[in-house]
Amino acid sequence: MRYEIRPLTFTEIVDVAFRMLRNHFKILIGIPLIVYAPVGLIMGYGISMEQPVWIILAALPLAALQFVIYLATTYAAASLYLGHSVTIASSYRDAFRIFLPAFGTTILFYLALFAAGLMAFVLALINPIIGIGVGIALLLFVVLRWALLQQVMAIERRFGLTSFRRSEVLTKGVRGRVVGLYLVLAIITLVIGGTSTALSVVNQGLSVSISMLEQGIGMAYLSTMFCLFYFDQRCVKEDFDIHYMAQAIGTNREPATPTENAESDV
Repeated sequence: MRYEIRPLTFTEIVDVAFRMLRNHFKILIGIPLIVYAPVGLIMGYGISMEQPVWIILAALPLAALQFVIYLATTYAAASLYLGHSVTIASSYRDAFRIFLPAFGTTILFYLALFAAGLMAFVLALINPIIGIGVGIALLLFVVLRWALLQQVMAIERRFGLTSFRRSEVLTKGVRGRVVGLYLVLAIITLVIGGTSTALSVVNQGLSVSISMLEQGIGMAYLSTMFCLFYFDQRCVKEDFDIHYMAQAIGTNREPATPTENAESDV
C-alpha cells in the first residue's frame, strides 16, 4: 500500500500512524511482540509461581534489546511509508547492522538525561522549588531537542554528535508538536493499559503478560508516529517529497530505500 509523501498536519500524523498499524499489523506489531510476548509470558510465569529468577531472566534481554526493537520498528515504518517491501527479519538485520554506533549514541543521550537529573537534584538540595523547575526544564530540553534521534540513526545512518545536531535541526520550531505527540501516546497507553490494570485484581502474572503486549503495541505506534513526524519535517524543511519523487522519475524506478542513499558518519 502506498502513502502520499508530503507535509502532514498533527492530526494526519496521528491518523496515518493508526492506518499504518492497521494495514501492516503483522510487521509493525510483530517486530516488538516477537520479543515482548515471550518476555511477558516468562515474567508472568515468574510472578505467578513467585520465582524472581524468571523475572530477572526475562527483564535482562528486554533491557538490552529495547533500543534495537525501536530501531527495527522505525526502519520498517519508514520503508513501508515510502512504499518498499520489508519483513520482520530484514528490519532486525538492519537494526543489528548499526548496533554499536547506535548503542554508543543512545548512551550519550542517557548520559545527557542523567546530567540533567543530577543538576536538578543538586539544586533541589539548595531550593526544592528551583530544583524541580530546573529539572523539568532540562528534561524538556533534552527530550524535545533530540526527539528524532532514533529516526536519524535508523534512516539516515548518522550517529554520535552529528545525529544530535541533525535532530535539533529537524525539531526546531515544532517542539510543541513533539509534546502533543507524546500526549497522544500517553492517552493511548492509558486506554490500552486498562486491560492489564483490571486483570491485576484477578491474576498478577496474567496482568504482567498482558501489560508487556500493551507495551509492545505502544512502542509500535510510537515509532511509527515519530517516523511520520520525521518525514513531515524533512518535507517542510528540505522539500524531501519533491526530491524523492524527482529521484523516482529521473531514474525511472522506485526511489531508494530509506538507508540506501543515507550519509554515514561512522
